[in-house]
Amino acid sequence: MKRTVGCMIGLVFLAAACGNGSGSSLVGSASTSAGPTVDASSGSADSLMGVWRQDYSCEQSVRTFHRLTYEHGADGRARYRRYVVHDGFAWGKKGATELTAEALCKGARDRYLLMKVAEGRLTFFDGPNHEADLQASLVLVNDRTFTLNDGDQNLGGTETFTFHIEGDRLTVRIDGEDEWSGTAFEEAPFVRVS
Repeated sequence: MKRTVGCMIGLVFLAAACGNGSGSSLVGSASTSAGPTVDASSGSADSLMGVWRQDYSCEQSVRTFHRLTYEHGADGRARYRRYVVHDGFAWGKKGATELTAEALCKGARDRYLLMKVAEGRLTFFDGPNHEADLQASLVLVNDRTFTLNDGDQNLGGTETFTFHIEGDRLTVRIDGEDEWSGTAFEEAPFVRVS
């Protein structure tokens, strides 16, 4: 009996370790507990907890980056021209000479990413294999505002965002001037997965 109980306890610990690992695979990360379930329509900051999916097109990415760079005048327009092809904002047919969303996105398939918010952390699972990309500490300022900091890995210091949840849809807006972070959050709304 003692041996059976010991084996059962060992299996429970093994299962817990496997289920809560910090691996970057989508399956391992998306299946971990997302925290307490909260009514998303309440406007509570806790309603951010969970896993969210963002479906977006190349055109949405390019148009959002265009809007956010052009808000900064000539410097922003120069950044748009310099980075729109080389920094992943457009993934259509190569060799486009016109810097419009239609030209840059010709033949591009839609993409999606997953965002997990739990225990003071925000993680994007992005790219073709949906590996953990942006991993940042999240501080809820109030029920409509949060800050992110990833130690200058992807973000430029601490960045501030506002958010709005209606039903199972989340929209996020950057309050700063980072076109890269703004595009990642603003190109399309997120839908709650869990």
